[in-house]
Amino acid sequence: MAKIHPTAIVDPQAELGPDVEVGPYAIIEGGAVIGEGTKIYAHAYISRYTRLGCHCLVHVGAVLGTDPQSINFDPNLDTYVEIGDNNVIREYVTIHRSTDPEIPTKVGNHNFIMAQSHIAHDVQVCDHVTIANNAMIAGHVTIGSHSFISGGVPIHQFVRIGEYCFLSGWCAVSMDVPPFMISQGPNTIKAVNVVALKRANFSPEEIEEIRKAFKCLYRSNSTLKEALEELEKMESPHGHIKTLIEFIRDSKRGICKYAKNSAAIQM
Repeated sequence: MAKIHPTAIVDPQAELGPDVEVGPYAIIEGGAVIGEGTKIYAHAYISRYTRLGCHCLVHVGAVLGTDPQSINFDPNLDTYVEIGDNNVIREYVTIHRSTDPEIPTKVGNHNFIMAQSHIAHDVQVCDHVTIANNAMIAGHVTIGSHSFISGGVPIHQFVRIGEYCFLSGWCAVSMDVPPFMISQGPNTIKAVNVVALKRANFSPEEIEEIRKAFKCLYRSNSTLKEALEELEKMESPHGHIKTLIEFIRDSKRGICKYAKNSAAIQM
């Protein structure tokens, strides 16, 4: 059975799994779904449009599934936010439901979302992502698995962040960040995210493959079209070059440029 503090307000139509804990003054609306073993701390607010997975921690004052900050949104639409398993959602995080009834705002599994960060409507966060304090993720953004968004980072709507990316503190992004890269300034790429790749047990051969692709994209004098043509000729036994090519070709906003005037790191 769920353990509910007497001061909490839990609608009888909310669906709480086994061993859910609800802290003082938390509010859970009817229609919300809370998975097994999840803990809701004091003063958290879970709207009826929220589907929250198992073994999550939702800390003090977090607000999940409320209306999107979109001027044209019809609040009578049934749209949702879906949050997977084993997520940590820290103090005063806000995650808004989508504007599209067919596609929910989505947060995957094993993510760590730090205090006062914001995930807007229609965002898609994959697995094992860290979003640090006060990061601002605008609508329709996609964040690939194993990426790290540092504190205070604003990400413009419709931007895509590839897998295994690192966005440094306060770097503003309004263009796509290709997989495996570090961004350290407005719409710029610094280097390959070697530290993350090593932590993820990428082999030296895999890292070297990505480094070669980075140099072709960012350290040659080729145009983007020419660089992509060269990448297609490279041997890619691990598939990482193909991942880069597909990400770049699918970009609608364009990709971040190379930070030519800053010292290269992790090359």
